[in-house]
Amino acid sequence: MEQVAYQVGTMHPLEANMKLGGVTALLKVQCTKVFEYCARESAQIFGGLSYSRGGVGEKVERLNREVRAMAVPGGSEEIMLDLGIKQMSKLAEMAKTLVEQAEQENAGNKKQMAMARAMGVNTDVFGDANAFGDPYWYQASNSPFYNESHRKLREYVRGLFEKEIMPHVFEWDENLEIPRE
Repeated sequence: MEQVAYQVGTMHPLEANMKLGGVTALLKVQCTKVFEYCARESAQIFGGLSYSRGGVGEKVERLNREVRAMAVPGGSEEIMLDLGIKQMSKLAEMAKTLVEQAEQENAGNKKQMAMARAMGVNTDVFGDANAFGDPYWYQASNSPFYNESHRKLREYVRGLFEKEIMPHVFEWDENLEIPRE
């Protein structure tokens, strides 16, 4: 749930609409099932007290009464599961198509592609990265959720490093002093 909330908050709205519809549907189904499970098990624990509207089992009775009312706004579980599976299948098919296109364009790099996959590199989406020029740890974190803000931050940090730090590296190395600020 936290991961989906983070992705919704950081992705461009159009990207989130395209990539997170199925995930959100599956999340709704999971939340509904967990809520129903909790209501059922709490009724088991409280026994007959879970049927009284007052007293110790009051909250459990309310959960059991409202469990379906809370599930309905999420949509029918069957429909949500169908939507989630279809959306995720479409995304998987798109990723597969991208890999096939990359393999056709980089026919000479098949060995490199195989090595990259063996190392766990995400070969589906590289963003603006050079598939074999960036270190493997960067490629592995370069997920389909890599967006424009990540690219801008990367460019800014790279520019700052090249402008402020690189010109002084040899000087600092000769003097054996590295500024701490």
